[in-house]
Amino acid sequence: MHGAFSVAYTYMRKSASLLLTLREVRPTARGGHRVISEVLTFESQIARQLVIDYEKLREKRNRVEYPDALIDDVDISLIKRCIEIGDQLYALAQKISS
Repeated sequence: MHGAFSVAYTYMRKSASLLLTLREVRPTARGGHRVISEVLTFESQIARQLVIDYEKLREKRNRVEYPDALIDDVDISLIKRCIEIGDQLYALAQKISS
């Protein structure tokens, strides 16, 4: 389940990175995951709840990838939400690039 979450999170993050690249922002430095989350707050075409969910999923990803002691629970709803957000960000990036 954790592997599926990581793949879904990566899809979401790369969709966000594509969108930001089209906006001429390149979050590749250390802390890039957080930069993406912060920059998304300035995108007027993105719902506030999507940004909130993105940030929560980013935090969950950190706990899954870098656990202190116990790995956080991951369920199918988190995986689905990553994919939904990734799809929305990718669709917006396609709209902008057209």
